Amino acid sequence: MLSLTHYSHKQVSIWTTLIFDALITAFYFTKVLSLPADVTLTSVEMARVLMQVMIIAIVLAIILFSGVHFFTQHDPKDERDYWVDAQATKVAYGVLSLSLVIIIGHTAVAEIFAADLQPLFDNPSMQYAHLLLLALIASSMLRSVTQLILYRRH
Repeated sequence: MLSLTHYSHKQVSIWTTLIFDALITAFYFTKVLSLPADVTLTSVEMARVLMQVMIIAIVLAIILFSGVHFFTQHDPKDERDYWVDAQATKVAYGVLSLSLVIIIGHTAVAEIFAADLQPLFDNPSMQYAHLLLLALIASSMLRSVTQLILYRRH
């Protein structure tokens, strides 16, 4: 049986967040990649996928985070926790900012060279929406990883 007594409540919460993000991301992109190529962001099929993902995410979050709450001992936040949160947030913000600059730059380049890039983008709004989603997920996951590394070091 897995014992959570060796880990702090904060570490277990971070691991749970990281696993939750990975599972929901994998589920979402598995569903999206199985859709026909002509599906748009406003299509019924996409709405079904989004509803499935939201329902599963809510149920899974309730189960996982309730388990963390009941099976770990809570520690009051101290200076180290605030410092780790601040450092991890800086990393996440940097990754998100860089990702957005790349996506916006890519959009500008795609507009300038639209004829040359046309075969690459069958459905640009769908691709950009997923790039933005990936940027958000990457920054969230990197925040969690940074927190875990900093808690391990300090």
